[in-house]
This record gives sequence, structure tokens and C-alpha cells, in this order.
Amino acid sequence: MNQLKRVLFNPISICLLLAMIGFAVGQAIENYAHQAPEVKTYVKDMEKALHQAEQEIDGLFNNGSFLLNAVEGYVLSDTVQKYIDKPYTFIIYNDRDSIVYWNNNKVLPFQSDIQYSQIDTIEKYKINESIFLRIRRPYQFLIDGVTYYYNLEALIPLYKHYSIQNDYLQNSFALTPKDFSDYVAISEEATDFSIKDRLGRPIIYIKAKESYPYHWMVIFSTILYFLSSFSFLLAVHLAAQRVSFSGQVILGLVLFVATFLVFRLFTIFYDLPLLAHEYGLFNERLSNANNIWFYSLGDFLIDSALLFWLSIYLSKVIRPSDLKKYNIIQQFAVGLFGYIGLIGGLAGIQFAMRDIVMSSFISFEFNDFSRLDLYSLLALTGMGIMLLSYFFASYRLFLLLKHFELKGLTKVVLFTAALSYALVVGLALELLPIDIGVFMVASIIHAFALHFFVQRKTTSLAWISIWLFLFSIFATIVIENSNTDKGIALRKDYTKALAFERDLETESIFESLVPKILDDGFLKLFMNNPLSPSPRTQAIELLTSRYLDNYFFGRYDYNVHIYKEKGQPYRGETRAYESLMDLMRNSRETISEYLKFYSIPDGQYAYYAKLPISQNGAVLGIVIIEFTPKKEFKKSNIYVELLSRNKERLESIYAQFTYAVYKYEERVSTNGSNFNAQLAYSFPRPDQGEHKILKNRSADNHENYLTYSSEFDGSTISIVMVPKINVFKVFTVFAYIFCFGIFLLLAGQLINFLLFKAIKVRFVGLSFENTLREQIQRGIIMVTLASFVAIAIITIWYYSSEYNEYHKDRLLRKISSTARTALWQIHENQDSVIRLPDARSLADIHKIDVNIYDLGGNLMTSSEKVIFDRHLISRKMNPIAFQLLRNQQQNLVARPEIINNFEYLAAYVPLKDNNEITIAYLNLPYDLAGSNNIGSQDVAEFLGALLNVYVIFLLIAGGAAFFIANSVTNPLSVIGSKLDAVELGKKNEPLIWDNRDEIGELVDRYNHMIKELEDSSKKLARSQRESAWREMAKQIAHEIKNPLTPMKLNIQLLERVVNTNPEKAQKMVKRVSNTLIEQIDSLAHIASEFSNFAKMPTANKESLNMNELVSNAYSLFKEEENVQLYLDMTANKCIIFADKTQIMRVLNNLLKNAIQAIPDDQPGIIKVQLASTSTTAILKISDNGCGIPKAQEDDIFVPNFTTKSSGTGIGLAMSKTIVEMAKGQIYFESVENKGTDFFVELPLTLE
Repeated sequence: MNQLKRVLFNPISICLLLAMIGFAVGQAIENYAHQAPEVKTYVKDMEKALHQAEQEIDGLFNNGSFLLNAVEGYVLSDTVQKYIDKPYTFIIYNDRDSIVYWNNNKVLPFQSDIQYSQIDTIEKYKINESIFLRIRRPYQFLIDGVTYYYNLEALIPLYKHYSIQNDYLQNSFALTPKDFSDYVAISEEATDFSIKDRLGRPIIYIKAKESYPYHWMVIFSTILYFLSSFSFLLAVHLAAQRVSFSGQVILGLVLFVATFLVFRLFTIFYDLPLLAHEYGLFNERLSNANNIWFYSLGDFLIDSALLFWLSIYLSKVIRPSDLKKYNIIQQFAVGLFGYIGLIGGLAGIQFAMRDIVMSSFISFEFNDFSRLDLYSLLALTGMGIMLLSYFFASYRLFLLLKHFELKGLTKVVLFTAALSYALVVGLALELLPIDIGVFMVASIIHAFALHFFVQRKTTSLAWISIWLFLFSIFATIVIENSNTDKGIALRKDYTKALAFERDLETESIFESLVPKILDDGFLKLFMNNPLSPSPRTQAIELLTSRYLDNYFFGRYDYNVHIYKEKGQPYRGETRAYESLMDLMRNSRETISEYLKFYSIPDGQYAYYAKLPISQNGAVLGIVIIEFTPKKEFKKSNIYVELLSRNKERLESIYAQFTYAVYKYEERVSTNGSNFNAQLAYSFPRPDQGEHKILKNRSADNHENYLTYSSEFDGSTISIVMVPKINVFKVFTVFAYIFCFGIFLLLAGQLINFLLFKAIKVRFVGLSFENTLREQIQRGIIMVTLASFVAIAIITIWYYSSEYNEYHKDRLLRKISSTARTALWQIHENQDSVIRLPDARSLADIHKIDVNIYDLGGNLMTSSEKVIFDRHLISRKMNPIAFQLLRNQQQNLVARPEIINNFEYLAAYVPLKDNNEITIAYLNLPYDLAGSNNIGSQDVAEFLGALLNVYVIFLLIAGGAAFFIANSVTNPLSVIGSKLDAVELGKKNEPLIWDNRDEIGELVDRYNHMIKELEDSSKKLARSQRESAWREMAKQIAHEIKNPLTPMKLNIQLLERVVNTNPEKAQKMVKRVSNTLIEQIDSLAHIASEFSNFAKMPTANKESLNMNELVSNAYSLFKEEENVQLYLDMTANKCIIFADKTQIMRVLNNLLKNAIQAIPDDQPGIIKVQLASTSTTAILKISDNGCGIPKAQEDDIFVPNFTTKSSGTGIGLAMSKTIVEMAKGQIYFESVENKGTDFFVELPLTLE
């Protein structure tokens, strides 16, 4: 039963049990969190939201006072604010189809559908592909005897659909939370799940999605999987450690590594757990070096953690004592292979770091902190853990080598041989795609620093700072070199793409659109019916809005031309068919048979698409689309941003490069001001299809040029700027890595502390000094770090608030300048008819979107009409701005607006004619969030510069802390060493301190103390000697007096017998003489004992085998009657340095006292035990005698004190003196009437 308990309740079994339970519960939660959506629940929730919106609209329809105010234009501001954020749109229009009230500017029905009707309408309504519930009701007002007729109309959005999907525009169910669309989808066909209005009529049908994310509760499953994995691996760790501590080190290591490896491979190839793919950590490839499986950032973090665990395990189970038995050849082999492993490990780390920087999507551009994200920090964390693992493994290796009998020169030779071997093998097998110089220098410095580090028993803040400094420099060099090489490689690809001219992505997208356009029913209807009521402009609008704008808006300008089947121009077409065909005949083929690429000699390029629209094999007409790339992308144009597709990471990187493209020596495109309009004759040209890097000799330009000549004909040359090596930038990288290393160390120390408190396991076993010097250094460093954190927080807060205010002011300045330009255009017009300014020209001048509304709040013109044409926002003004400008006559209104998920700031001002009469309203939308991104970059740049300064100050503070701490603590250390050397009865040297400060006062008091101590010790010594001799005299007198009395009585008796009975006296003479001789011998023994104690002979110390001495003493006393002796001795040889005769006297005294302490009527049991630690031999002699009373314990080692009826009381006092002379200690533990244990501890020495 006890054996079963030990099996079930040991730490390994508990960890395995917890792991099994955790995995089981985690799997159950995962299954529950990924169960199929309950569509009925989603239907219920959506219908509830829909019915609530219907109810609110009914309330509006029946609110007569509100409706009257609305049609008269006097709705209160609070009421306008109340309804502007409602999900539905509510409008009122009169019988002339003119809208007189609208609650927001989100959406409007088609203009053709805004027609007065006297019929109540509740119907499903579609705008493009978005679905609404349309509610319309006629309403009439009687005002001053006149009846006015209106329609009340509401659009309740049910499903929002956008042809292009990006961060701002995403298909979704409008009345429900955002995650609603993750689980259900709209269905074109009838299903069992319909969304019904309040009358029970189905409006839309929905269905469960085939693939859907996990519910939020899956986070608990993730936590359980992590804890269970930790418990399982901890059980493996404990089991392997137990095997290793039993003497099977290799077997324990194999068990540990094999189990960890199998566990890791199992998680990889069986894709466990599946929910890991819910996290972005596991969805992006991190490295191209591994083609066996998809290696992600999450995999890298897991492997780094396991590698760290392995290093900790090795540091715990491989002990120097295990290697002491190795001979010199084995030590040579271990040293050589250890150095090879150390060097190979550093090469592996350098390769891994370089591969991650070169291959991954993660940004390591520390000079542009705004480009760093959570993935960058996690990748740095993995690299930090990897470097920490390497440090612990190499530290343990050097700690082992320290105990070998290898001289310093031998170690240098072994290290040199290992480094040479690693270089030869790596270069021969091409396994070192790394910087060899960095690798060699780092290996040498690391080994050199480790050699000195392992000489210390404890570590210090100074050493931690040194290691952090060295590893930060190493990581900085590796990352920065890799970043430079990566930048060159990316720029080479980009120059090729620029010189290539063709846009392969556009060609691919168009290829996918062709079938949709050719099968478009509207186009076929239009082409098949020449008398179709749909005008040409509507056909072009359909092509533009449904297809072209969705994929090419903001990147291309496009013109659509429509012709009959034989090329005759269609109604309204002005471009000759043959002119377009001539261009296409001179164009190049693309990946689409319908699309041609035309390189313009004096410009960029163009695409021409010819699409024959046919039905039943007969060609109905021809559509030709002309694509020309936009010359300039206006970063301040929020509508372009709104309709742009999400950029790939590579595109975002390319957008950071400064470039120019020259065709036939003329610049055709650029995004910078560094390039001339014509390519200089002296500018070196690369060979066709080749790259060339040109050094820029200009002192004021910090960039070189990377040039490329196109493969096609060499006529196109692309140039991209390449940054020069900047010391400030390199130091910035070092500063970030150094500070991040400090954060990792603090986090690791906290985790180590929490683990120790929770499960009494300390993974990192380094011993840290806790001296005053360390406390002073830590205090200075922590104050410096805390001040930087505080300044950084305050800076971010200050810049954020300032940037918000700055950009609001900038918008006001922008609208003021735009309004002035608009007014200038109005006032410059000499015609009697007032002409409004052109929104497009205003936008081009001021680089911002421009909208102009009439006095009724209707859009008149816009720089980007496509936003309104595609119904992303209605053609009505923001109602709050309209009310403030019209009713309250304000001159400026600026307020936030939103288009789906895109938030921006909109400013409105009235435009007035020469007579100061308002004629229109000018609106400028402004991307405050995008501007704040620029502000974030500025904050990052400021923090980067501040960080550089702070790292310099931190290093200075570290050095200052070291010197300050030493200046404060060195005198204290001297005082401490002097205090250790203080001995009573000897002359102690005073300290000398020149400064009259607090330490000077302490030194004076110390000097005064040792003087008084010297005087007191002399008096005390004299008093103690006198007292000791008095006590000794009394004891000697007592001991001598005791035998004198019986001697006197015997002599007196003999004298009396001689006088009275001489014959009897003759017989008594021999007996009395024997008694007298015996008493005289006793007096001689007493005198001898006191003499020996008073004059202890000088110890003749030598190396002694304690095992043999104990064995001899045991043999001497084991034959004692009525006593059973037991001997328990360690197998380890205990060598001490002491006087053999004196140690034997101690053993004999202790054994003799133990025998004498046993009562005569009790069988004696005496146990003699000899054990040892790494530094001490421990002798324990136990008896089952009468014990020592508590009252007498303090006097046991006092001379002349004895608990026996006979004896001098000198034995234990003498034993104590002998043990202390041998640098040991003697003490006892006793329980009265049960027995006593005497302990003797003596220091071990080497043979």
C-alpha cells in the first residue's frame, strides 16, 4: 500500500496526471468552441434587432410634431444628434420628389426610386448587392389651410456588400455584432432560416458557413494546452533528472532529448492542436531554410523555449564530480568536442538569426520603430531565449572544464583547433552562409569572457551588464548585416519590377474578370437591342462600378469605348475604332488573350483590352477598355485609401523605397525629388538585364544608387536609392536590442521567482551577490530605467494630444486656403451667372478631397464621384453640419464622420459670392487617423533618438554606479576585513582615512574601539587567569584532600594497632602500605591530568584517514561487557588534517564516556557513525544512557566538571580544545533518560 502511494503521489505521477486532465479538458473546450453555428440563434438575434428598428421607425412615422419640424427644417440639434448614429436611414421627400429631411448621410435610395407615391410599401430593396428593408408611407400636412403631401421612407440595412474587400469595407450583417458574419452567410436560395419582418414575411435567407472561427472561449483551451504541455515536459524533466542522479547521466539525457523530440514532432506532423492556426503566430512562414514543414513564428518560439529548457537540464544534471574520474586523454576529448559544440552553437544561432531576418515577413527596421509590431518583438524574444540557452550551455561547459587538469595554454590550443575545424568543415560543406569575421571574433570574445566568468562563485550586476552588452553587439551586427543584405535583395527585385513595366498582378486580375464581363446580362441586353432605353453612359457606369473600380481604382485611369460588331462607333462614341486597333497591333501579348500591353515611347505604358460581347455565337458588339496608370498617388486622398485593396507586405516594403524610372533617357515616373528629369550622359548604365550599385560621392546625400536595365530592350532603366551605412542607425539598433534585453532579463527573473514560489523549482540557478555594492548599482540602474520609461510615457501622451490638435488646426488651415481658392475662382468669373469652382482642380491644387454641396445639402460636384456613385456614402450632407451652417449660420463646422469602418474628420464652410450671400457649402474630408500614423512615426523617431541618448546615459550610469559603489563600499570592506582579523589579547592595527565624512567617523570609532578593546582584553585576560588558577587550586586541593583523609586514618589505625597488638600490626602493614601506594598513585594521576590540560602539547598535524581512526577506536572498545557497539561508516574516504594522537584521544574519551553513561542495570547500545559532505567529515557517537540534564548542558565542556561519581572532568574539555585546534567543532544533543548524541565535524582536505 505504501509502495502504491509512493508511485501515485510522487511529483512525476502528479505532473502526468495533470497533463492528461488538462489535455482532455482542453480538447473538450476546443470541440465545444468549434461546434457548428446554431443558425436559429443567429436568426433570432437578427430578427430582434430588425423588429426593434421597425418599431423605432413606426414611432417616427407617428410622431407628428417631429415630422412637422423636419419638413419645416427646424429640428432641434439634440434630435438631429439622436438620430444621426442610427443604423437605418430615414428621409422625407415631397410630392416634387425633393428630399427635405434626412437623419444621416449613410445611404439613399436610387434617385429613380425617390418618387412620390400614395401607396404604403414594405419590401426588400437592393442597392448594388447590399440588401435593405424599405418602408415607405405617404403623409400629409395641413398648414394654413394648404395640404402638403410627403413620403416618409426608411431604409433598414440587413446586409452590406462591397465589391472590394479591405480593412474598411467588409461584407457584414448590418444590425448585428461584427463577429456575426464569421458564422453565417447570406443565401441566394431559400433555406430553412429566413429573417422575417414584423409581419412575418421573409426578407433574406441565411445559412451556416462551412468554415468558421473558434468562439472566444477557445482561449481557455489554449491555456490548458500550454499548462498541460508544461506539466508533461516537467514530468519528463523530473524522470530524466532522477535517472541522471542515479549515475546514468547519458541515459537520462537520452530520455530527456528523445521524449522532447518525439513530443515536438508529434505536435508538428499531427497538427496539434488545430486551434493554433487561429493565431497569426502560426499562419506565416518564418524561415525558408526548413522545407520539411511550415515553419512559423510560433514554431520558432516553441523551439527556443525547448532549447532553453534543454540548456537548463544540462546545467542541472551534469556535475563536475561526474567528470573527476576522467583521465587526461578523456579530458582532452571532452574539451575538444565541447569547444566544437560551443563554436557550432554560435554559428547555428547566427545562421538562424540571419535566416529569420532574410526570409521572414517580420520587420527588423529598428530605425523605423513604427514598422515594428508584435511579431517583431516576439521574434526578438525568441532570439533572446536562443542566446540565453547558448549562454547557459556554454557556461556549464566552461564550468566543467574548470575542474579538469588542463592548463591555460592547453585550453587555448584546444579552442584554436576546434575553431579551425569548424571553419574548414563549414566552408567545405558550404554550411556557413554567415559573416565569418563576425563569427570568429564573437567566438573568441565569448570564450575569453567565459574563462574569467566561471572563476567567480557568484555573479554580479557588472557581469550581467557585460554579457548583455556583448550579446547585444553580436545581435546588432548580425541583424543589421542581414537587414542590409535583405534590403539589397528587395531593391533588386523592385528595380526589375519597375523596369519590367508590365503589371502582372493587374493582368492576373483582369484575366479573372473577363468571364464575368463577357457573361454580363446587361451588356448583352444593351448590345442586342439598339433601341435599348439604357444610354451608353449607363453601360459604361455599370462596367466601371461593377468591375473596374473594384480592382483598379486609385491605380489606373480607364476609358471605356463601345463599338458595334464590325467596329462602327456606338452612340456617343468619339474615339475611332481603327486608332485603337493600330495601338493594339503594336502592343505585346499578356497572360490574358484579351489584354495587350503597349509601351509608350515618351511616357509610361498602357493596357488595352478588347472584349467581344456575343450571344449564341453571334458577336453583338465590342468593348475596348484603355488602362493608363495614375501618375501620382495622392496620400491625402482618403477616398483612394478607402477603395484601395489591402497591400501585401512586400508592396508595403516597396512603398518605402525612393525610385525613378527612365525610358529613353527621359524620366517617366518617380516618387522622390532626388532625380533629374533626364538621365545624365555621365551616369553609368548597367548592362542589359544586369544590376549595378553606384556609390554616391555627395557629402549631403546619405544614399547610394541601385540601377537596373530592362531585359526586353535595355531602353528602360530603373533606379532605387540604397541607404549608406549610418553609425547612428546602427547604434539605434543596438539601443533597442540592449533595452529589450534588459526587459527580457527582468521578465525572466520574475518568472523564475514566481516558479520558485509556486512549485519550489528554480530553473535558473545562478547565484547573485546581495552586497551593498550590488544594491547601490542596482538602485542607480533602476532609477535610470524608470526615468526613461516615465519620460517615454509622458512623451507619447504629449505627442498624441499635440498631434490631434495639430492636425485639427491643419485641417482648419487647409479648408481656409481651399475656401480662398474657391472664392477666388467664383469672384474671377465675369459672367452674370455664378459658376461654382471645379472640385477636381481644387483637389489637385491642395492635395485633398473636395466636395461641394448646394444650399439644400445635395452633392453638386466632387473630386472623387465614385464614392457617391457606388453608394458608399449618400449624396446628402452630414445633417448636423447642414443644420449648423444653414440654421445657425456658423462659418465653420468640423466633426467626425464614418464610412462603414473608416473614420475621418470632415470640415464644412459656406462659399459666398461677392455680396456675401451663401451659394454653396465646401466640404473637405481629412484622414486624421492616417495623419496620426505620421505622428506616430514622428513620436517613434523622437523616442529612437531619445533611446540612443538614454542607452549612452545608461552605460555611463552603469560605469558611474560601479565606481560610486566601489568608493562607498571599499572602505567598508576594509573595515570588515579588519574586524575579521580582530583578536583579543593581540595588537590590532588601526585604519587610516583622510576624508572627514561619515566613513571617516566610522573609522575613528573603529580605531577608538580597538584601543579600548585592547585595554579591556588585557584586564579580562588577567582576571580570567587569576580566576582560572583559583578554581584550579580549589579543584586540586579538593582532589588531593580526598585521598589524604583515608591515608591519615589508615596510618593512625596502624599506629594504634602497633601499640596495642604488635602481632596483628605485622599483618596490617602490607595491607595499609598497599592502600597508601594506591592513594599516592591516584594523587600522581590527578597531578598528571591537570598537567596535561595546562600544557597541551603542540599538534603534529598530518593527513589522516578518518575512516581508519574510527575503525581502530571501534575495535578497541567493541569487546566491552554489557555493551553492544555498532559501526556505520561512509564508503567515501574522509581525509582530515590533524594530530593523530590527539584525535585518537578524542575518540577514546567520547567512547569511554558513552560506555560510562549507561546504567549498570541496562544493556548498552552505542552507535558510531561516520558520514561526509563535500567539505566536512561528520562523526556521530550515540548512546542509550541516562542523558544529560538540561541544567548541566552549559557546563559539559567546562574543565573539572563531571557528571560521574569519579573522574577529573578534564576529558571533554580537552576534546573540545583538540577539535577546535583542527578547525572543527564538537557539540551534542541529549534527551534525559533516553541518551546522548555527540557530534564531531572536521574539515576535509585533499590527499
